Amino acid sequence: MKNNITWNVFKKVFSNNPALIWTPKNFVNLIQEEYFLKYKKENILSNDIDEENSDEALIDFEIFETLNNNSIHEINLEINDVSESYIKVAKDSYDRYLLDATRWYINKYGFNSNEIEYISSKSNWETRHIQTMNAFDKPNINLVVNGNLLWNQKEINYNAPFFIFDKKNSKLVLLSYTTRIKYEFFSKFFYYFNIFKKNNLIIKDMSVVLINPYTKILNKTKKNYIDFYEGFSSVYTKTISKSTSKKANENQILIDQCIKKTGDILLLKKHGYDKKSEYNFYNSIKRNQIPCFSISSDFEKCQTEMFDGDIFNLKWFLKISKKTHNKEYYDFDYYIKIIEKSFTEFYENTNFCAIKYFASFDEESIIQEINNWLESNRFIYKVKSNNYYINESSSLNKEEKNELLKLFIGQNFEELSMSYFSNNEKNNLVSMENKMLIYKEIDNFFHIDALNILIKLHKKNARICWYDYEGFSDLYPPMNRIAPYNQLVNQVSVIITKNGIEESVENLVIDTKNISCKDLVKIIQTIYNNKPDYFVVYNKNYENTRNKEISKLVSYEFFNNKEFQTWFLTQYNNISDFTSIITYINNNTIDLADCFSHKKNLNIDIKNFISFYEKENLIKIKPNSLDFYNKNITYNKSLIHINFLKYFYSIKKIEKYITHMNFDLKTKITPYNELVIQKGTMAMEAAILRYLGATNDAVWNNNIVPELKKYCENDVRAMIMVYEFIMYLFRTKFKNINEYEYKLTEVENKKYTFIDDELFLETT
Repeated sequence: MKNNITWNVFKKVFSNNPALIWTPKNFVNLIQEEYFLKYKKENILSNDIDEENSDEALIDFEIFETLNNNSIHEINLEINDVSESYIKVAKDSYDRYLLDATRWYINKYGFNSNEIEYISSKSNWETRHIQTMNAFDKPNINLVVNGNLLWNQKEINYNAPFFIFDKKNSKLVLLSYTTRIKYEFFSKFFYYFNIFKKNNLIIKDMSVVLINPYTKILNKTKKNYIDFYEGFSSVYTKTISKSTSKKANENQILIDQCIKKTGDILLLKKHGYDKKSEYNFYNSIKRNQIPCFSISSDFEKCQTEMFDGDIFNLKWFLKISKKTHNKEYYDFDYYIKIIEKSFTEFYENTNFCAIKYFASFDEESIIQEINNWLESNRFIYKVKSNNYYINESSSLNKEEKNELLKLFIGQNFEELSMSYFSNNEKNNLVSMENKMLIYKEIDNFFHIDALNILIKLHKKNARICWYDYEGFSDLYPPMNRIAPYNQLVNQVSVIITKNGIEESVENLVIDTKNISCKDLVKIIQTIYNNKPDYFVVYNKNYENTRNKEISKLVSYEFFNNKEFQTWFLTQYNNISDFTSIITYINNNTIDLADCFSHKKNLNIDIKNFISFYEKENLIKIKPNSLDFYNKNITYNKSLIHINFLKYFYSIKKIEKYITHMNFDLKTKITPYNELVIQKGTMAMEAAILRYLGATNDAVWNNNIVPELKKYCENDVRAMIMVYEFIMYLFRTKFKNINEYEYKLTEVENKKYTFIDDELFLETT
């Protein structure tokens, strides 16, 4: 029986580690078994990560491109972070996206229905290949949709399922499921170009259809609708963030980000946009010169007004690095040799010595080693260095990477956040091991500035609003002016305290099936009820960003929807009353995460650190070591360092520490593993399933909403518990701290300082 592979397997050849091309589904279990055999002990990792809310999908829609090779259930086994119910509705969204993108392309180029051939995705790979080749042979067919080309070589069928082939222009069109064309598409087109070539088919152009990023900056995003865009290149960067150039205005920053997402920046020349540029996909693949250099906008010369969405009207100037260089692919058959030998040697035999051997070479030297391996009948995997290179093309997930590191480093391995290591350290096993050993010796410590972050909460009779948002996002926007995957708040839990005493609790869950701007107003009203003095969150970037978005959404609706305006004026005198409330909330928000998060280099006085150790369930203060500066390499990274946290700082990790130590704190929470909804992704999944109509009214109201409220309120109580823990830390050092907590009459321009074990308040 032939083994069918697609791009998702072939791309691993670019990982430069032939032993990782055929990693099985039970790869983690195999690594753990190997560890046990080697060290005669189990060491199961927690695989903790700092969970953050992000504008990303819960699932990569690209997985559905190969669905005729997998059932929904099999995909669920691969992606265990989401339920099978969610995968089913995600598949429906994928089908709809595919159909809408197809219609968009047909309308853009004016194809008639009688010149289009649709290939069924329900057929197997071979049948789709035959149907596709037949469609290519039909003279009346000019557009082939959802086709597949297959090339058979020995034991492997190489499949290239594609979105569209435009016969009129001999153009291959692939699909992106985001507002960006990833750089990986160059490699993907290389694969497709050669599979077409093996089938004696010629490609003369290449493009990618993606979600139009310009729609968002033009404020034209519509509910339940996606506008598409066609791009012809991609930039050489892993992530695309907004420029921080001081020479750029807001419009220029937005345009710059979009032309990088679409790859248009590589197609802009002095005379304007040219999709036939030497740097487009087709010319780059044909010449085997793949652009991999930085390119930036010359903002002083670029147009300053808002872009109208027509790339041909853009007046833009670029700065291209003088160190421009292109990379080249080897002959396609060379990569086939690697895959075939890898299949013979590793498909049914995971070889950890081989994985470690290939990982020990950098990009410059690995090719010769692979060539030696290809030419040898009995290759000996003798590792001669401690270098360690695992690149993104390996497609290993975080858990697999962690387990491999644990196996290769051995019993000194510590499951630390990767942000603890420098880039150079990550590429050397001994350097990582040494850094792990150093971590074990770092003191637990806290700095007086952590208390200064909380000083406003100590104001006498101040009303404090502790709140937490949960949001959801989807491929198709749930509201006008909300971009695909952009989070929309659908839930808030609020606890109001005064002088440490709880005054009220309110949990609001919006029905995502019918969410509107009125609901967003209610969310702000819930937070701002009776104007608290201060607001507390954990990771304020998320809440503050959502608040700004709510302000813009409500303002736009106020000026463009008479019915909404009429309702709104029953709540407020004018729109500025509402927007000023959001500004007030954001300006008066205290972020507990600032006490634990890591910065590149904190400018803080080393004399203001306090070291401690743990004894049973108590914290004990100890004198700072004489070599505190040299011993504690994280001293200038965070204000509170606790070894147990392993250099993570999520609130759930801190909650685990508090539970582990069983500190005697006033506020207790329900352990997350005892809740039905245990993490943010589960809350989001529930909201999305309701939004997409997969959850009926009875289940939503009776089963889901109560559990969402429990989870979100638990998050807020966790914040209060973390605050109490921070105060407990400082209380162990300063016995007079009760003279200040909830007793300060003035907190502006005030800060805490100390002499020995006594706390003082001084004016800044």
